Amino acid sequence: MSDDKSLLLGVVKDLGVTAVVPEIYKDAVKPAAKQIGKGLETVAKTINIALAPLSGLVWGYDKIREHLEASLAEKLYNKQESEIISPAPNIAGPLLESLRYTGYDEDLRELFTNLLASSMDIDKLRYAHPAFVDIIKQLTADEAKILKYISDLSSYPIIHEINNDITDGIADRFEIERYFTGLCKQINITDNKMANGYKDNLERLRLIKHDFQEITRLEIKSDGNALAANSFVNLPAEEWDEYESIYEDKSREQILRKIKMESLWVTDLGHLFIAACVW
Repeated sequence: MSDDKSLLLGVVKDLGVTAVVPEIYKDAVKPAAKQIGKGLETVAKTINIALAPLSGLVWGYDKIREHLEASLAEKLYNKQESEIISPAPNIAGPLLESLRYTGYDEDLRELFTNLLASSMDIDKLRYAHPAFVDIIKQLTADEAKILKYISDLSSYPIIHEINNDITDGIADRFEIERYFTGLCKQINITDNKMANGYKDNLERLRLIKHDFQEITRLEIKSDGNALAANSFVNLPAEEWDEYESIYEDKSREQILRKIKMESLWVTDLGHLFIAACVW
């Protein structure tokens, strides 16, 4: 009987018609099926618990309106009625939809709110670009903090490093990444190990740029020790008298050297984004 049972189960399995297996044969696999069922049930419960907070994080329109009414009133409080206009639909529509999923995060919510306020302020309207909604959607809260930290910079680089011994771009990139990590530590981002990833993303979004420039510098040495090193173009006029007196001392060696200057800058788009979203 057992041989017949095994043979029948094998044939039924091959044919894919387990539904016709008599109950007496199904009993053989019930314990395993029940165990698998319990395991799946446990996983499903765990997933439900993990997903449960999302219902509170996704904002409804009433929650969004409540936030915006208070925040926009604060941001536009010093504006005359004639200076406040309706926001462009191609900014307000996507922005309100995005707030549904990012409103819970204070840093990202602030960027969206500032952008909406800019689009309603006749004096800031020119800064509000529809593309900024998508840019904010691609930022983390830490990256929002970084942008806020560098928002005071104008035409100055975020990081400036000069390397006299550059053989390739690797050394330069290491220096910039090292300094950028230090910048992130200053603003207490949640994970400093992510710093270089944040830098790459901000570059990808074209808010910052990594720039190399080869310049000629003058080094003046006496007894093998460098006394000064200044770019011709950057040498302040008031220092020329001092350097001219050094040049007259023939015992001091003058050396022209080409070096690379590496900088990390806020781009024009970055400045526009900061003007509209970070204030």
